[in-house]
Amino acid sequence: MIKRILFIGIPLLVVGLAVGSRLNEVKKTGEELKKQAEGRKNRAAPVDLVTVQERIFEDAIEGTATVESGLTTPIASRFNGQIISVAVQEGDRVKAGDLLVRIDPRELTGDRAAKASNVAQAQGRLAEAKVSASSNRTSIESTILQAKANVASAKANLNQVQKTAEARIASGRADVRVAQARVDTAKANITNAEKSLQASDVALKTARTRLDRLKKLLESGYVPQQQVDDQELVAENADRNREVSAGQLTTAQLALESSKAELGASESQLEIIKRQVESDLVAAQSRVELAEASLQAAIAARANIDAYDSNIQALEAGVSAARGELGQTESRLQDTEIRAPFSGAVTQRLLSPGAVAGPGQTILTLQSVDDLFVTLPISAEEAARLTIGDEAVVQMESAAQGKGTKLLGKLVSINPSADLVTRKNLARIRVIDPAKTLSPGMFVKVRLSVGAKVRVIAVPTDAVTKSGEKTTVSVADEQGGIEVRPVSTGQTQNGFVEIVSGLNPGEKVVSLSYTKPKDGQKVSAPGIKKPEGQGSAK
Repeated sequence: MIKRILFIGIPLLVVGLAVGSRLNEVKKTGEELKKQAEGRKNRAAPVDLVTVQERIFEDAIEGTATVESGLTTPIASRFNGQIISVAVQEGDRVKAGDLLVRIDPRELTGDRAAKASNVAQAQGRLAEAKVSASSNRTSIESTILQAKANVASAKANLNQVQKTAEARIASGRADVRVAQARVDTAKANITNAEKSLQASDVALKTARTRLDRLKKLLESGYVPQQQVDDQELVAENADRNREVSAGQLTTAQLALESSKAELGASESQLEIIKRQVESDLVAAQSRVELAEASLQAAIAARANIDAYDSNIQALEAGVSAARGELGQTESRLQDTEIRAPFSGAVTQRLLSPGAVAGPGQTILTLQSVDDLFVTLPISAEEAARLTIGDEAVVQMESAAQGKGTKLLGKLVSINPSADLVTRKNLARIRVIDPAKTLSPGMFVKVRLSVGAKVRVIAVPTDAVTKSGEKTTVSVADEQGGIEVRPVSTGQTQNGFVEIVSGLNPGEKVVSLSYTKPKDGQKVSAPGIKKPEGQGSAK
């Protein structure tokens, strides 16, 4: 029995001693790690510091601008007709003289045949009149009958021209009414968009005010971080909603400009129709008068055969009139093929084959890509600093179109009228773009050189932190204490940011840190005195 107890107890005793020894080692290791963690916690964070200095900046105005074409032309038909083909799509480049649109010519082809027949008939009548000068009375009576038929035909033609004129004028007036309605609708849309933008501004201001208040409460520990984060999302959504409202207002304003242009085109086309109708009526009336004169000449031939000379002259005038009408029809036939008036790019395609194009109705919009401008919104103060001819640098922002590519330009005009919404004037800059890298509608960065050199306080861009609308720098004192200080910034040039207020020359700011410095934190860097008792980490 004793042997059995010794056989079981001795191994258990050995195991117990081994476990106790291991537990003591683990305890000592934990205490050592705790001491090392406490040492790291109290150690100052290493950073790179730079001294705030004055630098020379070139006085310039910078901003985001829009590329625009110097020449934009609507391509329209000169008469009513069905489109049978459109040779281009939006974005296509064309050369001057290229075929753009083909209008169905069949109606005009038939009219040309009729006018050609009229010319042939007039020429035949003239020939007959010349022969009949030596013919008998039977020929004279035949000429009289023919002249009467001509009078009836001319009067029928005059009646038809009058009816057509009324229809064309009514159609033109209807187009003007439609265009005016679109202008009224666009104005209403602008009013709605302005109200929406005002509401978005109020919502954004409210969200930002609440966010600032929550941040202050967070610093005092009265609210949790999650509540601040949630409010930041609300502020960001309000900001995006504001941008959407601003975009809707811009779209509505563009629609108004387009509607006004359409109204102007409709009114211009109505005036053109009125002039054409007046010309057609005069021509038709002249034809009636010419036919009646021919009739009177034929009747006069009964009394005096010598009067045939007058009849011949009248018929010659008829031939000239018929040829003129034929020439007008052939000219309209040429207009069934609409060609590019200049080289450029197609930016809009409003109608497709099968549609009926009315006189002056825009089918395509063609923009020149050889003469490009960028328009930059500037304040009245900035406008006062600029001079026509100032040089500019245009830099593209889209990676797909060569981000960073820089082009030269010159200021050519400043619109004296400020935008009613932004209260800014538009500076127009002609761009030199030999490689054709720009396209109308692109957004680019513009830098307008005023020419003067100015001395400013500046720090590297890495030293500046932006959070929403708040801009700060981390200022270090001689003992390595950090003060997170708000600053106001200006221009950015060659990797440095202008500090308008908040810093003084000679102060030191953090330019590089592995973690974001906090207010009151200690940091270490060359030139900073180490606190007493602080040594290197073991």
